[in-house]
Parts: sequence; structure tokens; C-alpha cells
Amino acid sequence: MKTPLLPLDIAFCSLALCLPQAAMSQTAEVEPLKPLRAPMNAAWTVDIRYPAQTQSAAPQENPEQKGSDTVMPPPVKAKSVYVQKQKDVYLEVVAFDDGSKEERWVLDGMQFKTSDGGGNVMRLLPSDSTASDYSETDFPDLAWVSGLKPRMVEDKGRQLLLVEVNAADRPLTKKEQSAKQMMDLFAKQYAHSLEQQSAKTNGATSAAPQMPTMPEKPTGTIRLYLDPKTKLPVRYESQEQTWIYSFPANVEPLRPPEKFRAALEKWSMEMKAARRAPSKP
Repeated sequence: MKTPLLPLDIAFCSLALCLPQAAMSQTAEVEPLKPLRAPMNAAWTVDIRYPAQTQSAAPQENPEQKGSDTVMPPPVKAKSVYVQKQKDVYLEVVAFDDGSKEERWVLDGMQFKTSDGGGNVMRLLPSDSTASDYSETDFPDLAWVSGLKPRMVEDKGRQLLLVEVNAADRPLTKKEQSAKQMMDLFAKQYAHSLEQQSAKTNGATSAAPQMPTMPEKPTGTIRLYLDPKTKLPVRYESQEQTWIYSFPANVEPLRPPEKFRAALEKWSMEMKAARRAPSKP
């Protein structure tokens, strides 16, 4: 005679069947991340937040005018960044905490910028530490995450992917590599000029020029949270900054202003003329 299962026995059996599935879902292997890419037509806003103690930095004294009443204003910080892409065309609008804005367009792989809607359009060279390189990822400041393996975590009631690394161990982004190369080159050139100047003036040297600045690299532990389905960033945290990402559902078509299109055409014509110019013997 078969013994009927009691309700408690059924509960234990159901729990035993569910436990392996739950354990498997929590320990499922997560693949290393590929370079982060947004859809072909997308837009996002990065809200940049700073620790409270750095919000209102005190004015800095100018070392060249020490002893005078002249002080240098605190450095201007980015407050938010709006990015929109349409295939290989990108728009960036950077808003700073002093109320100013900078508009940048990436057209045919070349980047142009203007500040506060000004008429002067400047081309940013790839070596410029402020230029964004979208050739490999749509999030150049997060390029270091490529190849790293995230883990699934629960954050504020939401399942997210988390990449957590020591800032000292993470690879440099292309922007940081470019700035480091410029600093190394500048240091070598300056050391060489000092040697020449010292030889001509019996050891007397002039004041050192201002060194190019390296993009601020975070310290301590950095955390990047990503949507597990889209692999798009949700939040970035470091000791110095927090970036909150938001992606609007509806995006208007991109229309580069005339001054940027004119700058692209002018630069393209100059490049073609340079290629046609005969080389010197």
C-alpha cells in the first residue's frame, strides 16, 4: 500500500526541486564584456555628481603671484553630458557647473567643437585629451571595462551586472593613454631644452613651462553597474565622482548645424589639397 504524501512532504519536495534552479541562476557563468555599444540611433544623458566636500572648492592662490590678492578661481567641472548617435554621427553637449556649455560633433570620424554656441568651430585632433574616440565603443570613458567579467548583483531591488575593480589595476583608456604619451614627450623635450639652456647660460635656467594635464584618474575601488539585458551602463561610482545614466525612449533625428557641416567640408577640402600637392624632391 502506497503512503500518501502529506502537504509538508510536498512542500519539501518542491523546495528540493527549486533550490538547484535558484542556485544555478545565481551562479550562472557570465561572459566577459565586449566593447559597450548603444543602438544605431540612441541618446543618453550622464548626470555627474561629486562628493559634497568638493562641490564648492576654495579659490586657489596663483603661485606666480604669491603674496598678492589675486587668486585663481576653482576649476570648472562638468555637470552633465548629453550624447546622441545616429549611425556614425555623434553629438555631445557638455554642461559645466558655471553655466557654460560646449557642443561637439563627430562627423566622418572627425570631431569639432564650439563653446556656448559661439561661431568659431575648432577641430579636435585625436591626440587631444578632451576628444572622444567612438571607433571601438560608444562609451570611451568606460572602454577599460572591455574583457572584464561582471557578476550579477541585486541593487535597490533590481538585478544588475557589476564590474568592481581597483582603480590602480584598471587599464588606461585611449584618452588617458594619449595624455600620458603627450606628458612623456613634453617631459623629454623639456629635459633636452634644459640641458641646452644650461650649457649656454652656465647652469642658469628660466621658469618651467606649464605641464600638460593628465585626465583625472579615479582612486580606490570603482564600480560600474550595467543592465544585464542591454549591457548599457546604469551607474558608475568612484571616490571622486558618480555618473548616473539615463536613456530616453524617443530620439529625434540628428541634424548637424551649418557651421559644423561647413567646418567638415573645409577640412575635407584641405585634406584633399594636401594629398594632391606634389612632394618636395
